[in-house]
Amino acid sequence: MGRTSKRQSAGKGAGTPASTSGVQKNRQYKAGIYARLSADINEKKNESVEVQIEIAKKFIEEWNGKHTDKIEVADCYIDLGKTGTNFNRDSFQRLMQDVRMGDINCVIVKDLSRFGRNYQEAGNYIEKIFPFLGVRFIAVADGFDTGAGGNETKQMVSEIKNLVNDMYAKDFSVKAKASLAQRRKEGSYVGGPAPYGYKAVWEGKVRRLIPDENTEEIVRYIYKKFIEMESYTAVTDDLNIRKINPPAVYHKTGEVYCPPDVAYKGWDKKWCGTHY
Repeated sequence: MGRTSKRQSAGKGAGTPASTSGVQKNRQYKAGIYARLSADINEKKNESVEVQIEIAKKFIEEWNGKHTDKIEVADCYIDLGKTGTNFNRDSFQRLMQDVRMGDINCVIVKDLSRFGRNYQEAGNYIEKIFPFLGVRFIAVADGFDTGAGGNETKQMVSEIKNLVNDMYAKDFSVKAKASLAQRRKEGSYVGGPAPYGYKAVWEGKVRRLIPDENTEEIVRYIYKKFIEMESYTAVTDDLNIRKINPPAVYHKTGEVYCPPDVAYKGWDKKWCGTHY
């Protein structure tokens, strides 16, 4: 009889955590939806931050309709043109600050690749930092939810996916470098905005630099003045007296000279002669 009583007692004890778990599930989650889009052209074709956010919101809507614990969107955090290989991203850091302040206790992403493509760092956040801070993490498309059951299996799934994402990022980096090298060999300009005095144009599949008819004479003038004066400062003063817009302003406005009704932003004396 003692053994029977003990089993009955154990049964009662086993029921206690279950009821406690039920209470925990009835909590309110303040969710931060995180969306990221890198500069990868292929990603831009298939992804958008708007779609990522809508997928997360749809998940929340369906979740709230089926469960007693509710999820409320506190804020959306968006990083555009940011790589997934590190977590030094402005909006992600703002998300983490809100997590530490207690404003967010649930992080939702479309999938693990949007969260990050660095295996070790992503795993560190998901398996250590978020649990320590009491934060639930959900990757909708991957069916990963640290607030739901079966987390041991899901942890293994997340580790595999994070590893794949990490390998993808490294593989893409190698391929991107090889692609740039090949384009250089073909005579293509692979930099960002064209240097001052030039403009970048496409000739078939090759991007070439040609003189900018608006500013090429300014560049010749700068070189001529520097040869005469041998001083960056003197050349800069001359450009500022003539109110010639510096490269950043010219690229933004298309104005070679500063209009009379606009505040003039002059050339930097340390900058002139080395970066135009």
